[in-house]
Amino acid sequence: MFNYRLSRARIVENAFGIMVSRFGIFEKPIACSPETVDKVINVYCALHNWLRTTSSTYYTPKGSFDEEDLDSGKIIPGAWRQDIKKKFDFDKLHRK
Repeated sequence: MFNYRLSRARIVENAFGIMVSRFGIFEKPIACSPETVDKVINVYCALHNWLRTTSSTYYTPKGSFDEEDLDSGKIIPGAWRQDIKKKFDFDKLHRK
């Protein structure tokens, strides 16, 4: 049961990570009411799903998502992770 739930969480992480790397609106807080933010996120999720269906070779080419090496059990990071690292300099973030 734990592995199933963990794998479902990775799917959401991959989908949202790709959306952040592709759509600039997710790069900072969305300045709208919570109700509007819900609608915006739903629209972008629908757009993401539509692009995956109609343009997957361009929108999410092979290697975009995290994958598991079935021989070793290790996770191979998807390309979206590098896209996000290029956009955001996480080394400059300071925790208090």
